[in-house]
This record gives sequence, structure tokens and C-alpha cells, in this order.
Amino acid sequence: MKPAYHYKYVCQKTRLNLSDIENQDCIIGADNSPAGDIILIGDSNAAHYIGMLGAFALKQGFSFRNLQINACPPINSSPNAYVTIKYREDCRHSLALMWPNIEHYQTVIISASWLTYSLRSKEFIPDLLQNISKLSKQGKEIILIGKAPVIRSYHNSCLQRSLSFPFLTCYQPSTPLQNGIARINLRLKDFASKNDNIEYYDANHILCKNNNCSAFNQNGEALYFDESHLSITGSWKLGKQIIKEEGVPYPFNLLGDGKDHIVLK
Repeated sequence: MKPAYHYKYVCQKTRLNLSDIENQDCIIGADNSPAGDIILIGDSNAAHYIGMLGAFALKQGFSFRNLQINACPPINSSPNAYVTIKYREDCRHSLALMWPNIEHYQTVIISASWLTYSLRSKEFIPDLLQNISKLSKQGKEIILIGKAPVIRSYHNSCLQRSLSFPFLTCYQPSTPLQNGIARINLRLKDFASKNDNIEYYDANHILCKNNNCSAFNQNGEALYFDESHLSITGSWKLGKQIIKEEGVPYPFNLLGDGKDHIVLK
């Protein structure tokens, strides 16, 4: 149940440097597939989707680079109003390094803790959408991924303690999707539907069956690392579950060669 940034192939940093942008370990997906034109950017809420996207990539036959900045919104403008003072300097430095590099990619997958930044300033969503529109007008394909449910009753420390005390019950009751998350996801989805080259996806229909969101899958396996982040192993499991239930979802089924590069059990 390690956090995402403990994995070698998850390139999530507080302060990016040039070696992070060029790191070949940050490329995930099918062997011998093109890895030069798809990138995932965002914050920790992008990093926790890496397993899900990795499952799609292996099934569909594509590869992607990932690059995430802790507590920093994926915008090509001043982040000051949306970031706490603690992370502000690192965020500005990292964005200045990352965005010129985005020019090298045709498909840009973007995710972040949208609600967190929007609660800090009502200007965040207009700023974000303006940035995305600029990318789209440059001819890039944009895929926005919505915010996953927050499960406030979930504590992975209970799972750890249950290894020594099997009588502990860690399975928590499901909870409705928070209104704030639902509203901001819907706004991004609506924006994508009205603009060329922009698509939207979230996995909340899987995580929230009948609007009952759970940190556990149908087999009782934990998918979350903490209350607001999937674990990487949980993210891979989520991706495989989606493929099993509905195949590689649109628009990810348009990427790659469409050939299986691994058997997903």
C-alpha cells in the first residue's frame, strides 16, 4: 500500500528537473509500441490513474509518458492563487519546465484534484479551460480525467493492523459521490462535449455502483491508498475490471494498434 511516487515508473515529484522529463522509466505500456506522442500530466490525482491507464495501454497497444507535480495544477499560467505557499515556488519552477516539453506530444491526458484548486479560487476552472482550449487549437488531442470519489471513512492503517489482528473489520460502508466532485466532473465533461479535440473520462461509474462509492472492489480488495487516492495496485485492478466489463473505453480505444500486448486476467 505504498504511495504512487514510491514506484519507479511513477514520475511524481514536488520539483521537476530535466532528468525527470527525459527519464525512460516514466514510459508505461506495450512493448515495441510508439512512446513519443502521449503524455499524462497533473498532480497526485493524475498519478493514481497510472495503473488504470497502464492496463488500457497494454490491452490497446500504446505507451505513454507520465509526469506529475505534487499539489500543483496542470496549467500554463500563474498557479499562485491555487497553490499553498509551501508548494508555490516548486510549482512555478516545475510548470515552467514541463509546459515547453508538452509541445512534443500529440495526445495530452490531464487529471488533477480539480475541486481542491477550484475551492481556493473561482478563477481556476476558467483558467484551466482557457489553457486546455489553447492546446486544442494547436491540434493536440486532449483527454480530461475526472476526480475520483473521496472515501473519508477509509483508512489503510486498518488493513495493515488486520494482518496481526484478523478479527478487525476494515471493509467500510459505501458512500454517495460528493456533490462538489459530481458538479466539477460534469462541468469538465460538458466542456469536452462542446469542443473539438477534447474528450472526457472518469471511472466513477465503476467505483460508485448505483451511486454507492467504495474503496473496495467487488472481490473485497482495497483499491485506495488513502481517502482520496487509488493505490497503484488498486489502479491496475480498476483498469483490468473496466476492460473486463466494457473493454478499453473511449477515447483510449482510439490509441495504439488495437492489439493485445498482454493477457489481463
